[in-house]
Amino acid sequence: MKTLKYKASYVQYDMPMVSVRLSDEEKRRLKKRGRVSEVVREAVRMYLDSEDTAEVFERLGELQEKYRVSTTPEEMVRLIREDRRGDSGR
Repeated sequence: MKTLKYKASYVQYDMPMVSVRLSDEEKRRLKKRGRVSEVVREAVRMYLDSEDTAEVFERLGELQEKYRVSTTPEEMVRLIREDRRGDSGR
């Protein structure tokens, strides 16, 4: 656990720290959107979420290749029409 001196008080963090080098321009642009640490943390979260999403879609593509659905165009049109009516055909 790290202890950091911040504004004359001690704060303990259970999270690991990451250092990032930023140009003055990058820092200025980040500050326009809020506290740099918060903006960077949110950007990392968004990046990781997008990577997770990409993995899910990749896996979906693999499954769709492996388990091909054989629906004719006519059947697809019928299913879409039923879905639009809220009619399950039962």
